[in-house]
Amino acid sequence: MQVFAENGSPLLLSQSAAQLSFNQAGIIGATDAYVPPGNLPGPGQNPTLSGILLQPPGGVPPVDISAGLKSGAIGGNLQLRDKILPQAQGQIDEFSAELTVGFENTGTGYGGTAVQLFTDGPPAGFPPPTFTNTPANVLGYAGRIQVNPIVQIQPWRLRDGTNPTSVPGPGAPGNTAVLNTIDTAFTTNQAFAPGTGLPTSATFSQYANAFIGFQAVQAGSLQGQAGAGQSLLAAGILQQTSGVSLDQELVDLTIEKLDYTANAKTLKTAEEMTKTLLDIKA
Repeated sequence: MQVFAENGSPLLLSQSAAQLSFNQAGIIGATDAYVPPGNLPGPGQNPTLSGILLQPPGGVPPVDISAGLKSGAIGGNLQLRDKILPQAQGQIDEFSAELTVGFENTGTGYGGTAVQLFTDGPPAGFPPPTFTNTPANVLGYAGRIQVNPIVQIQPWRLRDGTNPTSVPGPGAPGNTAVLNTIDTAFTTNQAFAPGTGLPTSATFSQYANAFIGFQAVQAGSLQGQAGAGQSLLAAGILQQTSGVSLDQELVDLTIEKLDYTANAKTLKTAEEMTKTLLDIKA
């Protein structure tokens, strides 16, 4: 007996069996990624995740067969790890990045300082860590984004500025210049990075709704595939336990249908012949 993987690598040659290996990662972070052989990691990616390695019999060097595994539980788990979840991560990272940049571009308060609502990680003093909008920094940013603590303690800084040195206290209560620009930022289209599967131009609410809708469609599609797979599995189990072949039954049913049609035509022809004979006698 000879058994081969989808990419043609031998799994079993007579009595010699290949060995499969996989290095499991206990925790997968946003920057951890599987990089196929011959490829380079993307910006900010940490190529720590393992592929499925096949050691063919006979001392041949191991082969990474991950790209050829597109079905079954292993193929589904690889697709989830390497495509579906990273895409969802990229979408929410991009939303977080543009939301941060959008607030930083809303103008300045009375002290001449911008409103920094979000920080890149927990602040450890002043100035708090600012976000730099580069592909490497965007990766995993949804897990690092923090609300500036000074805004939580002193909400009036959304109106007047978040730099405690330039703005030691609240300004005039009627100054709405910064608040107006914040409101405008939420109602105008923002530029989002391409390649996430979502629009590159949308308001924050439209982009968030598109993210939710996209993931809902993904989940529905995968649930449909899982349901179809379960139906096929159930049919296979039924055939194994009952000895009934659904394919053969379908063929037999088709033959019965053809026989019924032929018999109906024969009866109709006999009826017409009988009528003709009666008409001649009359």
